[in-house]
Amino acid sequence: MLIKLPGFAIRSMLCVLAITILGTMPLGYASANPYTVADINVDLTRETSAIARQDGLQQAHVQAFEHLLQRLTPTSSHNRLPHVDYATAADHAGGLKIEDEKTTATRYAAKMTITFRQDLVRSYLKENGLAFAETAAPSVVVAPVYLWAGAQSLWESNNPWAGAWKFRGPSDGLAPVTLPRGDLADRGALSPEQALSRDRSRLSAFAARYGAAGVLVAEARYGVDPVSGRPRLDAVAEVVGDGPNIGRFRHTELGSAGDKPETLGVKAANAIIAALEASWKRQSAAPDAGGLNSLIADLPVGGVLDYADARRRLDASPGVARHELVMLSRDVVRFRLFYSGSQEDLRAGVARQSMDLAPNTAGSEAEWVLIAPPRVSRR
Repeated sequence: MLIKLPGFAIRSMLCVLAITILGTMPLGYASANPYTVADINVDLTRETSAIARQDGLQQAHVQAFEHLLQRLTPTSSHNRLPHVDYATAADHAGGLKIEDEKTTATRYAAKMTITFRQDLVRSYLKENGLAFAETAAPSVVVAPVYLWAGAQSLWESNNPWAGAWKFRGPSDGLAPVTLPRGDLADRGALSPEQALSRDRSRLSAFAARYGAAGVLVAEARYGVDPVSGRPRLDAVAEVVGDGPNIGRFRHTELGSAGDKPETLGVKAANAIIAALEASWKRQSAAPDAGGLNSLIADLPVGGVLDYADARRRLDASPGVARHELVMLSRDVVRFRLFYSGSQEDLRAGVARQSMDLAPNTAGSEAEWVLIAPPRVSRR
């Protein structure tokens, strides 16, 4: 017998199924996927623990989806993000993991990790006319240098600027920032003088210790604002090596009477992270749905698998708003690619999926050739 269930009931059943399937996945599962939102904490009291649990699941889905939309879109677009309800969030979810569950007769508390479906979220953002980025920037490791009374502190235990970064924790956005351990090896690898002078050889070696592409040299100076008399922290940050290009970013944080360097330091660190995120999203964001350009490109193929692989890579390419099949033959597939910005921006976008666009010199109707070398198979 076929029983029709309302959408809410189906989504609830899917949540239970996802818990069963994903409950034993390793803890590192969330970190590699930008469409995964981890560490969602819920703690609710209701008439019964079952009601509290159901409300907690709904709250976690909404909170995670809102966080994901903010993670993928530029800050300037956040005021245009659509309202999120549970039905929308659950319909875009693909996996749920629950840890540290605690229940009483009327209370439910847990930590959740929710993974959303990339294809559905991409479509949702494009339908709402929102530019977005979905590839993570090359990671950087921070070197927090504190300047005070003519001295320079980097690895000392009483460095309040380093303490602020440690309190804030690593970034979970699209511009990952790693915190150094500050051990003896770090002390030997990089001195505050070398960080401030932008010694590229030492900074490169320091980044390599953490598997990072570059070093975020972050300087801070604490004092009293001469005009207002309030505590003041001046921060300067710059990425040396690969990573989001923020130039020489400057930020001043004014506090209230009694605010210590660590308090202002956390706020300044947040501002630096926000600058990294904004820079990377501007650099790699896929366009919104309006004002698109288009071009025709031929893709040489050796079979249907090459065509399917190219479609997947185009779907994942920043800068490709959408693509349409124009013509399909035994050895050539012709695409119309829709994009915003310049053709160089489009080429940079497809290059992130190991493809290239080159002018077509064969006299075809297509002015461009899409070059998509086969992916290397790893066994």
